[in-house]
Amino acid sequence: MIGMRPLALLTAATVVFGSCARTPVPPPQPLPPAPLDLPDETWVHSTLANMSLEERVGQMLMLRVDGGFENYRGSAMRQVEQLVDEARVGGFVVGIGSPLDVAMKLNRLQARARLPLLFGADLEWGSGMRLWRPTYLPYGIEAAGGTAFPFNMGIGATGDAGLAELAGRITAREARAVGIHWVFAPVVDINTDPANPIVNVRSYGSDPVMVGNFAAAFIRGATAGGVLTTAKHFPGHGDTHVDSHVEMPVIDAPLDTIEARELVPFRAAIAAGVSSVMLGHIAVPALTGGAVVPATLAPQIGGDLLRRRMGFRGLVITDAMTMGALRDTPGYSPGEIAVRAVEDGADVVLSPPDPVLAHRALVSAVRSGRIHYTRVDSSVARILRAKAALGLHRERMVPIDSVTRIVGAPEHESVAADIAARSLTLVRDANRNLPLDPRRIRSLAVIAFSAPNDVRAGFPLTDEFRRIYGRDVTFLRVDQNTSRAMHDSAVAAAQRADAVVFATFLMPISGQGHLTVPAEATALAARLKTASR
Repeated sequence: MIGMRPLALLTAATVVFGSCARTPVPPPQPLPPAPLDLPDETWVHSTLANMSLEERVGQMLMLRVDGGFENYRGSAMRQVEQLVDEARVGGFVVGIGSPLDVAMKLNRLQARARLPLLFGADLEWGSGMRLWRPTYLPYGIEAAGGTAFPFNMGIGATGDAGLAELAGRITAREARAVGIHWVFAPVVDINTDPANPIVNVRSYGSDPVMVGNFAAAFIRGATAGGVLTTAKHFPGHGDTHVDSHVEMPVIDAPLDTIEARELVPFRAAIAAGVSSVMLGHIAVPALTGGAVVPATLAPQIGGDLLRRRMGFRGLVITDAMTMGALRDTPGYSPGEIAVRAVEDGADVVLSPPDPVLAHRALVSAVRSGRIHYTRVDSSVARILRAKAALGLHRERMVPIDSVTRIVGAPEHESVAADIAARSLTLVRDANRNLPLDPRRIRSLAVIAFSAPNDVRAGFPLTDEFRRIYGRDVTFLRVDQNTSRAMHDSAVAAAQRADAVVFATFLMPISGQGHLTVPAEATALAARLKTASR
């Protein structure tokens, strides 16, 4: 027994690495660099000169394609191919899928397009964020996938920006292996508001300089690995308790605060050579003369601030135009918001809700003189330069056999495990319960609280505990939909055990609009704490 059978409230990673006597595996030597090329200006100019207005506008649209398996003759794939054929879109943002499914699908689309396509993806915590590890039910078998790193806050907790650089390089290598060229990372928002429901652990931390240093390191690593990078969400999404996937956040900070806080990491990212900046659906009245309008549609932010005052010369991309924040901007049709985004300074309009209408509206705006031809040409030239820097004008396909050699490679997984070990932070241990000494603990209860669909949560953790503490380890997984009887069983297990570990497997989920710690989790933690005394 340890005192009065104290409750150990730990994360899963804390338990796995914090209670092991093993020394963390040192990271391997840095991977050979595959940096971006200098763009082939001859190809850029000759290609641009031979494009129609419709093709040029198409290059400025980036649509969504699912990464998972689907029959190529099915309706979903036919619609995507139609957009490639008719709208001549510039690229796609890739959704969740297995590495091989993603690589084969992107190769097929590349083969169909007249110009090379640019594929991007949200890979904030590694390629594993999109190159998913599916769980096959009802057997609970977990398949392999891309390497997953701790969230940015975990990497920031290591205090070593070199690990962010290594994570960037590995993420880039695995992304390029499946045909993804543009990483929508790093998040450079500052974790300012503790009630922020969408940034929180996606941020490196609450100190602007520290966030900038880690973001710059990631950018250097990812660029050396051969991908485009993205600083997001400009001009800063951290000082709000509103999720822009649901409604529009308003940052009420004064101009001098924004300059000294929100813009610091973006300046560091630009100095590090970030390829692109993503405009957020965030209203900042101090930057728009008091007007409450999202940065995506405010020329004072994308044009005046980012381009002119901060001197950014790379790609400017919008956040997804399907997000709920734009519903708070009345009077704008799906076509009009695409036009306004380009007027604001965007080179790429991401995921317009109606791609055909957005394409038609932009073409009409140019022909009517509302948007000048040179404005479109400057954006298209930047897009073509990015494709040339990636070498896509020479080779746009990826060899399928490289996917299984590179994605999820053992040396990559070793680095991710080492970063997780170094990220562990003991917040409080007033009773000095840690480490949980296996020589003194005869029985252990492990209670995992996860999202309802995370059916594998806690299984690897429990396997590790059983390796350390023996077979007398009771395990239960619960969620907010679990019956009261199951919660009662967890409390009963806590009463019988020498020590209890309550492990939460929860993460910020886009679109929920609130903190992702359900009331049921808080209530169960309180009951377990009482039961374990």
